[in-house]
Amino acid sequence: GFCLNRLCYSMSLLRYSLRLPIMQAPMAGPPATSEFVIAACNAGVIGSLGAAYFTPEKLSTSIQTIKSQTVHTKVPFAINLFIPRGRTTAANPPKGQYTAYLERLSNFYTQHHLPPLKLPDGELELLQSQDKERENFENNIQVILAQQPPIFSWTFGIPEPYILKQLKQRDIITIGTATTVKEACLLQQAGVDAVVAQGYEAGGHRGAFLKSAKHSLVGTMSLVPQVADALKGSGVSVLAAGGIADARGVRAAQVLGADMVVMGTTFLAATESPLAQPYKDSLVATDAEDTSFTTAFSGRVARGVKNQFMEEMEQLEVPEWPLPNELTRSLRSHMAQEGIVACQSVWSGQSALLARQQPIATIVDNIQRELASFAG
Repeated sequence: GFCLNRLCYSMSLLRYSLRLPIMQAPMAGPPATSEFVIAACNAGVIGSLGAAYFTPEKLSTSIQTIKSQTVHTKVPFAINLFIPRGRTTAANPPKGQYTAYLERLSNFYTQHHLPPLKLPDGELELLQSQDKERENFENNIQVILAQQPPIFSWTFGIPEPYILKQLKQRDIITIGTATTVKEACLLQQAGVDAVVAQGYEAGGHRGAFLKSAKHSLVGTMSLVPQVADALKGSGVSVLAAGGIADARGVRAAQVLGADMVVMGTTFLAATESPLAQPYKDSLVATDAEDTSFTTAFSGRVARGVKNQFMEEMEQLEVPEWPLPNELTRSLRSHMAQEGIVACQSVWSGQSALLARQQPIATIVDNIQRELASFAG
């Protein structure tokens, strides 16, 4: 049973029901479509919209669409945002330190016949991009408070207390992301309903916020039982994330103390995933050792399939988030349209080889059947 925790208790109070204790990982960028979330909900698992890069208008429309298309399923969905880092002028390196990165990036634009990259004007541009991120986050929070999706989840820290209070007043379930036990305990003290324990194996951005991501690398097998022990008796649910791709991973996570699991790469390969076919093909052919961490695409540490862009940028100093994310956007979207994975951020966890190109309903059916066979 997976209902003896605050998350599932809240869901039952709000008259939601789940087929399996599974949540689709929120994945910002190309996978963030309403249709993808709706497909997960229709299959009986929590769908998640990675809305970090959405404008308030797009977020509002998306929530309305998902609500209208999933109301009959009784399955909740989640909206995920990134907590803004705030101004980081003190940590800014001397001007010119990023020259090699910017020159190499410009070369990629030229090689692929894209309009020339507009290079940033040092510190001012970084501050402007940070201010813009903060403003967009605050506007998106207002949309969430107004539209009231069933669940709000986030990555990279903890929202301010006044935001958490307003979410609670509206019965919106709150889920934070932790990569260490200390982060999980801080989230619990802040009053969240659930914590995602994100193991080292997970694809995409690392959710670390106390120490640097590179100093917060704990595997799922080690992190989940320690977080479960630390939060025991608090009523806060634990969701395991990182390298969970089939029924074996779900069962293992439950034995380790998780109430639910979060699966990302498995769903990225699914039929309903909006990713281009070459991207899916490269995912399902990815050995665990073929993924690695990079900051080259966004300025934040993320796990993805090794490719030409990551390898060429590996030794270079990269500007801080969110500037690289903006600078590489046109290149990434062009590569996605052309179906070229060499310069795309192909985010992937370490269990990509276990993913199957099947409809989400089939993936969920198979997990349910295998889980039943373990019980038998």
